[in-house]
Amino acid sequence: MLYLISFMVLALSYISAQTPEPSCICLEELVEARDFKNPLRLTHANDGTRRRFIAEQIGLVWVFQSDGTKLEEPFLNLTEVILTSDRPGDERGFLALTFHPNYRNNRKSYVWYSLVIDDDHHTRLAELTTSLDDPNKVDPTSERILLDILQPFGNHNGGDIIFGTDGLLYLFTGDGGLAGDPFDLAQNKQSLLGKVLRIDIDTTSPGKPYGIPSDNPYLNETNALPELYSIGWRNPWRGGIDRGDRQTGEGRGRIFMGDVGQSAWEEIDILESRGNFGWPAREGPECYKPDLCGNIGPEVFPIYAYNHSIGQCIIGGFVYRGCESPGFNGLFFFGDYMNGKLFRIKEENGVWKDKEVKTCSSQVCSAQGLTNTFAPRILSWGEDEDGEQYFLSTMVPSPTDPQGRVYKIVDPFNRGQPCTSSKVHH
Repeated sequence: MLYLISFMVLALSYISAQTPEPSCICLEELVEARDFKNPLRLTHANDGTRRRFIAEQIGLVWVFQSDGTKLEEPFLNLTEVILTSDRPGDERGFLALTFHPNYRNNRKSYVWYSLVIDDDHHTRLAELTTSLDDPNKVDPTSERILLDILQPFGNHNGGDIIFGTDGLLYLFTGDGGLAGDPFDLAQNKQSLLGKVLRIDIDTTSPGKPYGIPSDNPYLNETNALPELYSIGWRNPWRGGIDRGDRQTGEGRGRIFMGDVGQSAWEEIDILESRGNFGWPAREGPECYKPDLCGNIGPEVFPIYAYNHSIGQCIIGGFVYRGCESPGFNGLFFFGDYMNGKLFRIKEENGVWKDKEVKTCSSQVCSAQGLTNTFAPRILSWGEDEDGEQYFLSTMVPSPTDPQGRVYKIVDPFNRGQPCTSSKVHH
């Protein structure tokens, strides 16, 4: 029996690999998420329940059952401590949520959010534990503060927290804000801003509530903080880890991230240990600060970048590894906040090639109960336990305006069966 199941999975994977990429896509709206206030996160606990967790910028996290039903009470409510406003485009608020790789047993999750401490704006990384009595609610007394970072300005909070295949937590931070990184914080190794931090949340180091991995690349460098894993980021916003091809495992473990540009370029990067991603010496492929450009040592260039004639605020996404749309396999999807364009890039012989993603006609989509229209302000990208992908958008990008929407991307021409188990991917 096990042999038969394994053969069927391999056969499905082989068929998926041969499925042609569609010329257009349709969308399935998660109806019960309609009218959210700037939905900024969609994720899962990888615990076999196939629940989706969707966070609003104001600090509410909601549970959606596998059938799309939204539970009446929130999983988490941080509205009393979250710092945000009703101003359209305010970058402060609830920024990220992720679940421990062993969540099924330890019930631990992690959040990254804005708050005020002693009249100053900070971002906080904290650990939470789900209640023993209710698997759909966080224990409100369980918060363990891991890290508070002072933010000099109200923008460029950055914001993503991702567990790698090594079980360690990667925290992406923005450069502190304003414009042009006026204090060159992204290149300053004594600052946590404009960086990727890598920590072990299952251990502790002297004076820290978390551990410092012994192979962190700057650990033994004088005048560098031990948490640092990568430097030179401007405003990293949304990305994820590649689960790898279901048949071959190719690509597994790569961490992709969109980095929002300044005045000319938007970019997608793949994280590298000790990688210097160039900001503020460079923006995208071009020099930004002439006095720094070419003088910061070896740099990692983006795998893909587009200039502001195409879009002006990149929203990073994921490599598709789901089952329902096999023609998407291996495509990295993302979008642009400013103009609502959807994109995908695909690696061919080591080169990432791009294409704008169009929605199919209303006739094609409606015939399958799908839609081809969406709220145009793309805020975030998400992935469920089965590897299906969603983008989160709104009509009006105010943290307090209830016009948010959530859409799953669908190939209307080659529909596969839902994944029977998340174990296919992990």
